[in-house]
Amino acid sequence: MRVENNGAGAGGAEEWIAAHFSDPAKAAARLAILQQSRTDGLHPGYSLAEGVRRAAHDTPNVRLIVASKDGDTTLTAAEAWRRTRHVAGGLQALGVGRGDRVAVQLPNSPEALVTYLAVNALGAVLVPMIQALGPADTRQALERSNSTTLVIAARRGREVELDWLGDLAGDGSDGSIRVVLVGESMFGGEVATVTPWAQVESADPFSGVLPAGDVPAVLLYTSGTTSQPKAVVHTNDSILAYLDVVPCPPFQFEGTYLWSWPSGHIGGILAAISPMLRNVDTVILGERWDTEFLLDTLVRYDVRGMSGVTTVGLRLLDAVESGDVDLPLEEFFTGGASIPSSFVRRAATHGWHVTRCYGSTENPVLTATVRDDPQDRRESSEGRPVRGARVRILDDKGNDCPPMVQGELAILSAQQMLGYESIELNDESFTADGWLLTGDLGHLDEQGFMTITDRKKDIIIRGGENISSPEVEQALSTIPGVRESAVVSMPDPDLGERACAFLIVHPGTQIDLESVRAHFASLGLARWKVPEALRFVDDFPRTSTGKPIKQALRDQLR
Repeated sequence: MRVENNGAGAGGAEEWIAAHFSDPAKAAARLAILQQSRTDGLHPGYSLAEGVRRAAHDTPNVRLIVASKDGDTTLTAAEAWRRTRHVAGGLQALGVGRGDRVAVQLPNSPEALVTYLAVNALGAVLVPMIQALGPADTRQALERSNSTTLVIAARRGREVELDWLGDLAGDGSDGSIRVVLVGESMFGGEVATVTPWAQVESADPFSGVLPAGDVPAVLLYTSGTTSQPKAVVHTNDSILAYLDVVPCPPFQFEGTYLWSWPSGHIGGILAAISPMLRNVDTVILGERWDTEFLLDTLVRYDVRGMSGVTTVGLRLLDAVESGDVDLPLEEFFTGGASIPSSFVRRAATHGWHVTRCYGSTENPVLTATVRDDPQDRRESSEGRPVRGARVRILDDKGNDCPPMVQGELAILSAQQMLGYESIELNDESFTADGWLLTGDLGHLDEQGFMTITDRKKDIIIRGGENISSPEVEQALSTIPGVRESAVVSMPDPDLGERACAFLIVHPGTQIDLESVRAHFASLGLARWKVPEALRFVDDFPRTSTGKPIKQALRDQLR
């Protein structure tokens, strides 16, 4: 099977950047950065589908295991490539071609993986969609992304969706959407315009030319915890760069690895594809995780390393410390939200090494800690840049800050997105020399370790004094009985804003403002950093990846 070279086909990086940056100088800077990644060998120049085709030849028996309460399923690299070719042929027969946008709303499953790869093999753009979206949200997402095809799962609770799917479905022309339904229909009937999965997968296998590495391959939306979601465009090269350069735990031990990230997100895509490209047997969860099922899965598959949000790790630690289970876990890779230093210390007492990282939809992993780092850096910093990544800390005038001085993070990486769909966002989010402004605040120390101090939008300004919510959350995490905290601003007529702490605590824990003030004083923190209101909750409103939605918490205080 032939593979296009970078720059050989229409719609590559150069063409895309020219169309999505209004400033020619910024466009030139971005293109030069991509070319440097190729020169440095960080961009392989081929597609995700080509990567799995090679794995099917070189390591045919490496497995993706989907753990589900309804029964586990396994897919080897060889099986994945065989099924991918048939699904690609079926989608092509429906009219899907180069540059088309294909929305995929499937749970973690073998069908999700082969659909991702089939879309990729055709040179179409994958638009992953989270499972939680209902009919109205799905319609809006399809319109916003200009998708012409939807691959969607038939599942319990969707019986009422027959009508809207039927209204939506067509041949992709005149505003209609090609709809492929995966799984047994629960609608009590069939819709002529909806294509069953069996028809797609039984098609003749695709045998065309696989796309180059520099073409747009994935369109993702940021989780939007502090603002409206942004449309992020990744290439094959940027996704494959992550799998090549990130010092993830599979390289540090022998054994099975588990990803607890849901489908519809960058983590879900990486989780599904990673076993084939890293030659590591990997478990993913077929449903949204719950602690009991996850514990059982970790033991059944003798999982030695896993990746997930800190909330997942905290729940596992609670179970281990209650004496319910003894886990084989040795490595826990985490990021995506504030990470209490106490979590790293607690995990170490059970023989787990916690890898803290900093990343985003725009750039999956920029920095990470490693085992050899000093203990205090592993507890409190996000580590140092991974291979192919660079970090600058900029002041309000765009000048580089000296060590330990707070500023905004500007980043470069081989994993970095091509850009945003929005020209306006690209104009405001990239510097003149092509660095991405993250909106996060932090500092670098003399050894290059990066520490996040806040989001620009999360800073609490109390009477002219800035309060860093992650700093306050770290302090709260050291209070006995506190499981998780989220600190946000609440309006105040005199000072403008005050800090309010939402707390999840262990049963029987007694905490009040007076005890919090005393604890902060014992840590040597300024009095104005102490939360001035407490709200005790069973859980936070969260994104589907588990991050607290701080805007929803702020709304409760207004």
